[in-house]
Amino acid sequence: ASAPAASAPASAADSAPASISPIGTPFSVGPPGPTWSGPTGTSFLPEETVVRAEDGNPIEKAKLAKDATAAFNDVYTFAAAVRAGEMDWEDVEKMDMNTRLKWVGLVHRDKRTPGRFMMRLRLPNG
Repeated sequence: ASAPAASAPASAADSAPASISPIGTPFSVGPPGPTWSGPTGTSFLPEETVVRAEDGNPIEKAKLAKDATAAFNDVYTFAAAVRAGEMDWEDVEKMDMNTRLKWVGLVHRDKRTPGRFMMRLRLPNG
C-alpha cells in the first residue's frame, strides 16, 4: 500500500494579501515576522538593581518603562501600522524613536532628515 501524496504547502506569496507601495506598485507581503515571548530583560535583575535604575538616567528609565526585548517586535508593529495607514512616523513615541529603535540598528536623525531612517548593520571583518 502506498502512502497518500501530501499536498504542497501554499507559498507565502499565495497566502499573503497584495499591498500597494507609496508609488502605486503592487507587492506581496510575507508572513508575520518573528516575535519574542520569553522572559523580559528586567526579569533577570536583582530587585535592588531595578530600584536603582528607577532613579537613574533617562536611558535606564526607558529600559524599565518598556522592555528592551520587545524592540524587534516593535519594528514590525510600527511598520505594519504605518503601511496600514493607522499611524505616521510622527506618532512613534520619542523614546522609541531616539533610543529603542537604535538598539535594533534604526537611526533617526530628527533635525537633518525628519521621517527617514538609516539602517546600521554590523558585519564581521567589515
